[in-house]
Amino acid sequence: MTGPGMQIADRTQWLLRAYYAATAVFLLLDYLLGLNVRIAFLERHDALRLGYYLFCFACLALMLWRPSITVIVSAFESLVTLAALILSFWMRVMQMSDPDLALSQPVLTNEELANFLLSPEAQARKQDPAVWGDPTVLKISSLPESDRSRFEAIDLGIATLGPDDLGPTLPEPHPSWVAAIEKAWAARYGGS
Repeated sequence: MTGPGMQIADRTQWLLRAYYAATAVFLLLDYLLGLNVRIAFLERHDALRLGYYLFCFACLALMLWRPSITVIVSAFESLVTLAALILSFWMRVMQMSDPDLALSQPVLTNEELANFLLSPEAQARKQDPAVWGDPTVLKISSLPESDRSRFEAIDLGIATLGPDDLGPTLPEPHPSWVAAIEKAWAARYGGS
């Protein structure tokens, strides 16, 4: 390919290589001045940060060695960065105790967390379309009037059926049915 399309591709590859070459600048800013602007989500993990910088240098080396795969390498690095970002947030959110507060006991026990998630307050908030919009798992007719009124006050919108309109819920099948269901599913829809 020649012409303007090739010039844009060359410019794109040049910019990507320049970005990865700037890893040296980001590394110096991070370790000498404490300015972590490239991978701030790994702030607390020195070994992972250093590993990430080394990974970026390896990407640059691949791009210089095989310029034709520059876009593929940068896309792969972006995928790794995104996965690391998601993992770092998951580690913070799913952590049951806060190391910054130096607590030796969990903030919540698993039982307390489960009880909260199944509470009428949390279930009503989850059912509210302005918050989440997912139906409650609670049997509303079994709740005290004060909790039932909480669910009745939720405006589900014109396109959503209320719990009474959905009909009776069926219990989940016994776990012993799983193998038979999977076998029938595979026979009907394919798969292993």
